Amino acid sequence: MRNKKGYLIFSGVLVLLLFLSILLGCHRSSSKKSASTPSLKVAPEVGALAPDFTLYDLKGKKLTLSQLRGQKVVLNFWATWCSPCRREMPYLQEAFRQKGDRIKFIGINLGDSADKVEEFKRANGLEFTILVGRKTQDVAGAYNVRYIPTTFFIDEKGIIRQIKIGAFASLSEIIKLLESF
Repeated sequence: MRNKKGYLIFSGVLVLLLFLSILLGCHRSSSKKSASTPSLKVAPEVGALAPDFTLYDLKGKKLTLSQLRGQKVVLNFWATWCSPCRREMPYLQEAFRQKGDRIKFIGINLGDSADKVEEFKRANGLEFTILVGRKTQDVAGAYNVRYIPTTFFIDEKGIIRQIKIGAFASLSEIIKLLESF
């Protein structure tokens, strides 16, 4: 009986410590502010300025995110070997077809060769911009991408308005998010 009581007290203390560490951790992170833009949160949170980057598309053309200010941007991190990424690509392509005149769609491929990405793009009829290269991993790190696919919805001012972790289940899910930001 004594061991059971000791176990319950020990478990309760562990739960309390876990709760306090989460509470204190959230408080600390919510009070962080960027030195250069004190009114903005630190990326990759919703409401934060999207980290700037420069990468290259499949034709070798340079793209810098900050040069797209004034446009809404959908930024999708993906790979050809990722099954959920492959499943959502037709939805992203159709959303691009419907909204691409008003919203810039950018896929950032993680880890595939440019030839493999080009082949995948052609085979799947993808028309939106896809960025490739060794530096894509650095950009994924700046956006704290831990799972793919991960998609960021960035407004005209460069502010992250939505983050979607995981694959889109349907075209209507993407369209709904596009219309809300």
